[in-house]
Amino acid sequence: LPGGHALGDTLFFTGSSQTFASGDQVEHGQSGEVVGPADSESCKGQGLGMRFPGNKGSIDCYLTQLSREPPPPLPGGHALGDTLFFTGSSQTFASGDQVEHGQSGEVVGPADSESCKGQGLGMRFPGNKGSIDCYLTQLSREPPPPLPGGHAL
Repeated sequence: LPGGHALGDTLFFTGSSQTFASGDQVEHGQSGEVVGPADSESCKGQGLGMRFPGNKGSIDCYLTQLSREPPPPLPGGHALGDTLFFTGSSQTFASGDQVEHGQSGEVVGPADSESCKGQGLGMRFPGNKGSIDCYLTQLSREPPPPLPGGHAL
């Protein structure tokens, strides 16, 4: 199997938490069992089929999202499920997902983009299909102050 893993190995998911159309889900740090090679086109040869507790089926995971050891704590002392506020400039992404200044979101794992790794968090904001990587400097436990001059978004 890819990565030198064997059927039945226990591995930890190190990516951002996800819920799939089937209702199956995987959380950052959750342990699961290797059930075979990944069979989705995007993961073939680069991942494993994993069974996580409570799911009906297996989930294909890239090797880069799996570890024999539990992942380290999230940056900034944050935890999965924390509610944080986005303090950066509003953005819309190619996927159609967006985030607005002052919007609250949920921590779903570490940032996994190369530019944000170790310096940010994966955040799920309401209405988006996926998570958005945000630098710690763009996040706050408190809502941001009003914009200068009484301006609004």
